[in-house]
Amino acid sequence: MNKPAQPNDKKKSGLSGAFSAFGGVIDDIVKEVKQDLREMTPEQKQVSAREQQLSNASSKVGNLLGSASAGLQENIIEGYTPPAQQAVAAAVAGPAGLPAGNLWHALRNPVHTATLRTDACYHALTAADIESYSRALHNETKAPYTLGVAAINFAALTDEDLAEGSLPAPDLLTQTLLKTIQQEPRLFGAVGAGPRQLWQNLQALDDYLTGLLNSNRKIIALGPVGLDEPFAPYTLPQQQAQLVLQLEIAAAFGIPAILSTRKTQEKLAETLGSLTELPPLIYLDPIVTPQDAELVQRFGMYALVRPEITAPEFEGKSYYRELPAEKLLLASGSALVAPHGFAGHFNQPKFLENSLATAAKLRGSNVNVLGGTVSANLVGVFGV
Repeated sequence: MNKPAQPNDKKKSGLSGAFSAFGGVIDDIVKEVKQDLREMTPEQKQVSAREQQLSNASSKVGNLLGSASAGLQENIIEGYTPPAQQAVAAAVAGPAGLPAGNLWHALRNPVHTATLRTDACYHALTAADIESYSRALHNETKAPYTLGVAAINFAALTDEDLAEGSLPAPDLLTQTLLKTIQQEPRLFGAVGAGPRQLWQNLQALDDYLTGLLNSNRKIIALGPVGLDEPFAPYTLPQQQAQLVLQLEIAAAFGIPAILSTRKTQEKLAETLGSLTELPPLIYLDPIVTPQDAELVQRFGMYALVRPEITAPEFEGKSYYRELPAEKLLLASGSALVAPHGFAGHFNQPKFLENSLATAAKLRGSNVNVLGGTVSANLVGVFGV
């Protein structure tokens, strides 16, 4: 596997085109003034001297711009942003009221606890899920504003897909995620091959996944990955081999892995225990059994405070009451599961408040204090 590359993302643009366009605008203005002068009455033509003054001024400005741009090449000028791009940048920058500078750094500041809320994992199942979540972020008009991580499982490539000798383009879900995280400043990504997306060629998976990580710096986690024995019991050894490879990649890149398991806690523990180095681990599933709790504790995993805990009949309340605060992360979880009282709704960033309020009540904690803690935890585990 390849270590993360250090791409130089500084885009360079020249000023010569802008100078030329500016000079053209001045010429147009001078022509309009001249036309107005020609249409004036004889009594007004005493101002014709003004026409000559404008012409002289235009020449001087043109000479000035020409000399200022002399010798400059477009590939050596940095820091200039044309007005049209400035407008686009302002539109992408997000709503007013967000802390200045790096939002990940702001999460460590208690002053911004009420301004920013975090979503450690929004598990998107379709491209529409990602687009819906991005729209929700864009439509946030007042604090708290959401800083989130959208996680997907990309499709497995078959031997037929690989027959031509090169990796094909990412599937639609992956393409949508990559496009969206580049357009939305407050959204980041996580990718991985789940136990239901089994690759026949693990070297191809290695190449594909490391390529995604190296070329997309806003992918800051790996997953969801894990084991699902009931789905196809005979594939469990293959699932384990695929999981081991991806955990090794996550450890090499220094990024966390989001883990999921379906009735395979013991097998997952066995797989994790076989590795000499583990990345930071985030347990995706709600903790509802002693086996879940033991697995999380044994491997020092972070647990997600998800909408499921808001249900009155939720069986794992005692675990969330006892988990160390420094191991909690606030998360949407599944795109399909909204908090109690919102049956039939798709999950939205605004519902994070419900989960946080429930967790604070369970733990006898102040909601703002807990909110600040989970935000600081997010910065720590993702290392951004």
